Amino acid sequence: MQAKSKKKILIPFIDGLLNYDCRECGYSCCQMGNLLMNAKEKGLLLQKYPYLRYFFVHETKKIYNVRKYPRCWFLESNGLCYIQTKYGYSSKPLLCRLHPFRIIRCNDEYVMALERCPTLHVGTGGKDTTHKQILKNAEEAVYNDVISEEIDWPRWRVNLERKILEGSKIFLNNSNYLDFSAYQISIATENADMTKIKSELLKSVELWRSFLKIDGLNMENRRMTYELMALTSLLRIGNLYLRQMEVGKVPLALLALYFYMILFSKNRKIKTYLDTYEKILDDVSLGLLYLKKDDLNIRSRPTEDKLRYLRLLQKLHIRKLMSNVKDRKRNID
Repeated sequence: MQAKSKKKILIPFIDGLLNYDCRECGYSCCQMGNLLMNAKEKGLLLQKYPYLRYFFVHETKKIYNVRKYPRCWFLESNGLCYIQTKYGYSSKPLLCRLHPFRIIRCNDEYVMALERCPTLHVGTGGKDTTHKQILKNAEEAVYNDVISEEIDWPRWRVNLERKILEGSKIFLNNSNYLDFSAYQISIATENADMTKIKSELLKSVELWRSFLKIDGLNMENRRMTYELMALTSLLRIGNLYLRQMEVGKVPLALLALYFYMILFSKNRKIKTYLDTYEKILDDVSLGLLYLKKDDLNIRSRPTEDKLRYLRLLQKLHIRKLMSNVKDRKRNID
């Protein structure tokens, strides 16, 4: 089904850089929740399981919703999708074709954000994560109003995300994450003094090192730099806290995430996923943003105490963000 009109849809990652493999998590998304489908997809389902007509829970416009109870009716014992095997990928229900992404409306524009897929990673892109395929599915979803959420971003904010995504193509193979953080701040604040911005960022990094009493941490991790540059725009758009944060602080938050991800993988040979970046961002790294020089007086305390303190700073920040969001919504209403 093709959309009747084209909409502006931002896909916040470079084409060909992402992939996922449902086998790695045991097709967990096929074993929970509901299925959304259009009339054609509903017809295919009822051909195989006619009694499922009793399990449709509601219809919105031309989209039908059926419960799985508990695993998908089409998930076969070999872990494959019956519809895809029998009729091809294009015949799968819309929700399955959108996986692992969702659509956010920003006034008259749309952006793709990530569902919490534990296997989505930077690597050779599969055919289901090409821009062409994602855009095709997204246009159908927009036409049928299958929108996960709305955010009150003005147009300039969406355009800012486009600029940062475009800039990442230049930085991806030839720079470090400190440089890319400085670039993001420069674009967000319209400040061309990159030397001064990098100097301020380095001061923050040294404050973090001193607080955690970390020596010899190499901030030039090429693999981590490449991964996080590739994922930055997805995180900026998809993470709730980053979306609500003042735009000039988002790059510092992502630099803190980079700092923590290097610690996370320093002595481990791991295959990192976007889900790992999200979890560490949610857990502790944002607390680094709100450290002050006065906080160094507890740097001799046990590591557990310092981490507890960072989590407290993060919680206080998140509460403030959520309070500001509620205030804005009340003002809009």
